[in-house]
Amino acid sequence: MWTSSNQKIGYMVVTAHWIDSEWKLNMRVLNFCNVPPPHSGYVIADALSRCLSEWGIDDKIGTIVVDNAKNNDVALRSLKDIFTIRNSLPVGGKLFHARCCAHILNLCVQDGLKPIESIVDRIRDGVKYVGASEGRRIKFAEISQQLHLKTKKLILDVSTRWNSTFNMLQCAAEFKQVFSRYGASDLGFRCYVPDEEDWEKVNWVCSILGAFNEVTKIVSGTHYPTSNLFLSELKLVKHILDKKAFDPNLHIRQMTETMKEKFDKYWGESNLIMSIGAVLDPRFKMKLPTFCFPTLYPKQGESERNLAYLSNVLNDLYHEYVKEDKAGKKKEIGESSDVTSADNEFNQNSSEIPQGLNDYESFIRASGAIQEPLKSELDDYLEWKANSAKYPDLSHMARDILSIPMSTVASESTFSAGSRVIEPHRSCLKPEIVEMLLCGADWARELYGLKRTMQGNQDMLEDIEIDLSI
Repeated sequence: MWTSSNQKIGYMVVTAHWIDSEWKLNMRVLNFCNVPPPHSGYVIADALSRCLSEWGIDDKIGTIVVDNAKNNDVALRSLKDIFTIRNSLPVGGKLFHARCCAHILNLCVQDGLKPIESIVDRIRDGVKYVGASEGRRIKFAEISQQLHLKTKKLILDVSTRWNSTFNMLQCAAEFKQVFSRYGASDLGFRCYVPDEEDWEKVNWVCSILGAFNEVTKIVSGTHYPTSNLFLSELKLVKHILDKKAFDPNLHIRQMTETMKEKFDKYWGESNLIMSIGAVLDPRFKMKLPTFCFPTLYPKQGESERNLAYLSNVLNDLYHEYVKEDKAGKKKEIGESSDVTSADNEFNQNSSEIPQGLNDYESFIRASGAIQEPLKSELDDYLEWKANSAKYPDLSHMARDILSIPMSTVASESTFSAGSRVIEPHRSCLKPEIVEMLLCGADWARELYGLKRTMQGNQDMLEDIEIDLSI
């Protein structure tokens, strides 16, 4: 859901994600429709149900990914009840409701930043102060050059985006000496200069947020699978929080405590989608959950129970696909073993091993499970296409699970595009015209093979850079 600031109208965007028989990950904007108030859960459920019915896919939905707003929870509970009656949800709807992982990380970090909120505000106001005048920018840049700093730009954050705030703090820490010297020459800036203890807090915070920033980048991708990548990253975050919970610094312990509370609230139970996604990655299978669960679920017997639950759901899901194929409801088309350009496109954006897999590689080596180094590319996915005819049910199941995004970045990117379409001079556009423009552009790009620019995604993370070069 999004409300246009120029029109004061509420919109809902629906994006569809699926992997086709050529193993190409697809994403389309299906709807960008007006939803009149009140935006209660039942109103949202009704609007979404109409969209799915109009496209004729209301019996093909496996998972819906939303952020953590309460009205979304109500909406999905309502839809789940409807779809369950139709008996159209896999494994009784256990995979139906997925929370945006990027949004949950955002909630964790926002809570963690509260103990240093006054320091963040001071740095933010200082960056604004320098950027408000050309003379100030020139003076600040001169001091920076005298100190031979390579960084030439201050960053002003977008306060609602924690990773933007992280970029601002990290950049400001590099200008620590410049802040001090400029404050000595400009009395108006002096009140914005953090003291030595404040800078230490900033460095401590950045050491934690750096890992969160990398995880957010990984799970925010829209052109490569993410459901198979998040489990190891989640384990990494949990390991960092557990370690920092015993940090000798009181401020770090306080920050970590609030973050851990939020973390455990949303991931206190086994997240089936990211676990099944990891199992269906040919590199990991059940080894990755076996490695990650003891960290995620440290209580006595909890890891074993979640592993058993994962195994049972995985088997139930597989047997459902077998049953449906035998009944003729879903037909798997056998493919040849040739590797096509579509296969390469499926893999090209996941060429690096995510940060959280480093520990997993060490675990595998220590257990003697493999002798060769862990592959740095998702080449193993090509085997799915080669074996589609041999394992049709498993192949179909893998495509459905691996297509599930772990964030709502695709939808929020569309909102960014919407804000550019509904600019002040076009505020009288009817909602139907807005929907036509946004959906039409999305489908036309795919039809003509045009690459979507990253501007929409950058709006999620972008900072305002103040150029200091002279």
